Amino acid sequence: MEKFNVTRNDLVYGVAAVTRNGLMTEIDFSGTAPDEKIYRLAAVCNGGYVTLGVAAPDDNGKLSFRKSYSKNALRDLGFADPDGFALVLPGESVSAPEPAAPVFAPAPTPAPTTAAAAPEPPAPLSEGGVAQRQGELSPLFAPLADASSLFAEPSGYCDGELTGALARREGGITYLAVPLDAGEPFPLIPVFCFGEPERIDGRDFLVFKLNNGILTA
Repeated sequence: MEKFNVTRNDLVYGVAAVTRNGLMTEIDFSGTAPDEKIYRLAAVCNGGYVTLGVAAPDDNGKLSFRKSYSKNALRDLGFADPDGFALVLPGESVSAPEPAAPVFAPAPTPAPTTAAAAPEPPAPLSEGGVAQRQGELSPLFAPLADASSLFAEPSGYCDGELTGALARREGGITYLAVPLDAGEPFPLIPVFCFGEPERIDGRDFLVFKLNNGILTA
């Protein structure tokens, strides 16, 4: 087991333990929150941040994160020989020094077109509550009447009424956005660490990815 201080702005807010057990590696963090914002746990590897997921808060301002990764999953994330751990906000991953070589190749520049196509009107909701357009799934989130229908095994996930949820599908993955309302208990606390914070239409959400009804990182 290796232990690392978890910092933000040079202050220590807890400890992350990295335990390797055969082909699996568990990362376990517990500590305090700098403030009421939603923070992600990130490892500092090769001079850059490797974000691992949202650190779940409790009513006392304590943060925790525990997740097991396969060797291939860590390789895909770029996690290797961490120098430390940090609490980061969305968009702060670029503030760390850049790695010596890029992890991903730059996206190709799209070919110029003679005329821009007019934007299509918003698509109606499909039967499952996710927007569709001309037989293809829309990249836009749409209101979702019954979020539990997205889960293959919803029992035990929800600690409260799930209202105001949005959803979209892309590349075979369903994205479920659950609102983060100040002062209101979060209804999916058991799976909090699987979500990623995102701002949609000026409102804060935690977005989950589901593949065939199963939560995925």
